[in-house]
Amino acid sequence: MPSRAAVPGPQGLDAQPGQVGRPAPLTCALAHLDVALTCLLIGLTMPPMELVPFSANGGGLALTLFGLALLAEDGLMALAAYLLTGTTLALVVIGLA
Repeated sequence: MPSRAAVPGPQGLDAQPGQVGRPAPLTCALAHLDVALTCLLIGLTMPPMELVPFSANGGGLALTLFGLALLAEDGLMALAAYLLTGTTLALVVIGLA
């Protein structure tokens, strides 16, 4: 039986015993700039979001998810935040059209 150190781990996932692997590239040091720019754009679009009822709540939730994703270094949460940002943006564009 090979030792645990000889067994190659999954690439791109931070596999820890007893934990499901999460996509690490979404929370690595280089991805912090992408998250920061996305959060800046969400903040800049908050005033127009007030024209569509309750759409600013989606932006606030996305900002919260981005913050938690960076604190927990959880790529799955960052992915959820990106998806929520896109969904909120689409709903705002549809609501303003």
